[in-house]
Amino acid sequence: MNLVDECAYRLREIPLSQADSERLAAQVLDAEGFTDIDPSHPLGGPDGGRDAHCTKDGQPWIMAVYFPRGQKTIAEITAKLQADVDSARRHDPVGVAFVTNQDLTLSQRRDLRALGGDVEIDIFHLERVAQILCRPVMRPSLREFVNIGDGEPPMLVSLEVIGAPHYLSGTDELLQILLRMHSEKAHEREAQIRNRASSAPSAYLPNLNFLASMTGQSVRTEPMSDEDLAAEIAAYEAALDERWPSCMDYLAGTALPGLQFKIENRAKSFLKNVEIIVTFEGAVGVEKLPIEDFRLERLEDPAWEPSNPFGVPSLSLSPIFRHVNSELTWRNNEDGALEVTIRLDEIRPHPPKVVGDDEVVLVVPARVEAIAVTWTGTAEPFGEVHEGDPTRLSVVTTPARELVRAALQKQVAPSTERS
Repeated sequence: MNLVDECAYRLREIPLSQADSERLAAQVLDAEGFTDIDPSHPLGGPDGGRDAHCTKDGQPWIMAVYFPRGQKTIAEITAKLQADVDSARRHDPVGVAFVTNQDLTLSQRRDLRALGGDVEIDIFHLERVAQILCRPVMRPSLREFVNIGDGEPPMLVSLEVIGAPHYLSGTDELLQILLRMHSEKAHEREAQIRNRASSAPSAYLPNLNFLASMTGQSVRTEPMSDEDLAAEIAAYEAALDERWPSCMDYLAGTALPGLQFKIENRAKSFLKNVEIIVTFEGAVGVEKLPIEDFRLERLEDPAWEPSNPFGVPSLSLSPIFRHVNSELTWRNNEDGALEVTIRLDEIRPHPPKVVGDDEVVLVVPARVEAIAVTWTGTAEPFGEVHEGDPTRLSVVTTPARELVRAALQKQVAPSTERS
């Protein structure tokens, strides 16, 4: 039985006193952002239809607690909550926080929330309460009220992802623009060759012959036939269409900001040999490249390298010895998710550690509102894996054309909109 299952079993089957159940409920609400929690009479006495006053988002709420022994029928649970709501109405609250050790299905929770009418009902059912109590920061409450010890002190580590996943919109439109530009340039090139050949061939042939001898490349003086030109354009279109995904990776890698990770050790002692693995579901990573490296030629073909006037390929525009961050590595795993691994020799209790010097850009292949992020961590002296709270990151939609414009201006400030 894992920790959450053990916690849920004890909450439901091992009776708590009224005082302990109300104190436990107060700590659960505190963990979920409720403030100004003021118990009525946890040790007994008339409470006027409320177990505690509390505040949520600056609005008055009432706490109602129901911790019977064993699972009760939905009729019993409904009757208890209805009575609590009716009593709470006398105090004109915005909502009632119903904290219980009862297991409730989704449909049952929906029906119970409907009891409130104009009074909002937030249901802290068995599984939700157990999940909250099993967070590392709640281990003292878990030990005090549920009698589950944890041996070693908890691994109190928090992780914040700095950055956002991006969806490139209008990529097909950008592809058509590049294809049209190539077709127009090809036709202009052939028109120039025709004009030169018909106007003054003797004037430019010596220069072309000299250029051919210096570069070792032949220089075409005869224009293509219309059929050959159409075939050349069609071949380019097919090649560009095939490598278009890598072209979009290049655009994202140069023009979008990379991810960073803020790791905080909230314990009072150092953590040693830390490894944190972060998984971004439904998103992939692309290598972060310097925006100064952006070239339209590479947008059309990421393998493009410039040549000097003598036809010899120049050195890559990117640094030969790119900085390698030994603290952070990443890969796109077999499930199509980005997996980032962070390895640190130690984490001090303070200040927080920021990792990731623009190593990877996070992109999503399809338009979605948000993606799920999960993470796990290990460190000395802990002998088990710490599972961080899952979070969601909102996806930023970035028009591909605006991203190209910003990259050409060497500015990472494209117009964006939330998906």
